[in-house]
Amino acid sequence: MRTLFNVILLSVLTTTVTLASSPDWHKKLSSDSELLVFDVSQFGVNSKILKKAALAAMIRRKWEIENIEDTFVIGNYASAKVMINFESTDKITIAYVKHFDPLDKRWLLNLKKDMLYETARCGNFE
Repeated sequence: MRTLFNVILLSVLTTTVTLASSPDWHKKLSSDSELLVFDVSQFGVNSKILKKAALAAMIRRKWEIENIEDTFVIGNYASAKVMINFESTDKITIAYVKHFDPLDKRWLLNLKKDMLYETARCGNFE
């Protein structure tokens, strides 16, 4: 319940920057790290649920939320910066942002695991 309150509070109080609002958002991602792309079409979720799941995943892993938009969330931890993009409600992309030191791939995998958990928890399985 506390995490949900934090997510709602962050989404209301955080200002946004248009880093990925253009169609070429993928050019802003680091080429040094691997993109994690996974399919969530079987969950039957909308962008609100994906946004909530992205925020919950970052908060759970102690990432500092920097930017929140309708189709992506950006957070940083130490010298790394990550973008979780859910432009389509069928797939999610997680990757490090260019010009920031990437951490080990396991950090991205942990965010992916938490995103899948939150998405499945809030999904529509009718």
